[in-house]
Amino acid sequence: MNPAAIPIPTNPRHRAFVAAFWQGTTATAAYLAAGYRTGYAAARSSASRLRRRPDVAECILALQHLAQLETLTRSRLS
Repeated sequence: MNPAAIPIPTNPRHRAFVAAFWQGTTATAAYLAAGYRTGYAAARSSASRLRRRPDVAECILALQHLAQLETLTRSRLS
């Protein structure tokens, strides 16, 4: 997969959520890191919904696929 082909969400907060989530934080922590201001319980629920949005989910899935391909490529070269 070409990194340029990864679908990036157009909403800046959604992009920030994906970036924080991809760095290994929980979805709740990524939601709060993206700039949403709410309590923990509401953030947990909202993060779950945001992660299921088609554009966000597609971006996360593409990043996971790309990481898997890179891992396979590295293991074959070693």
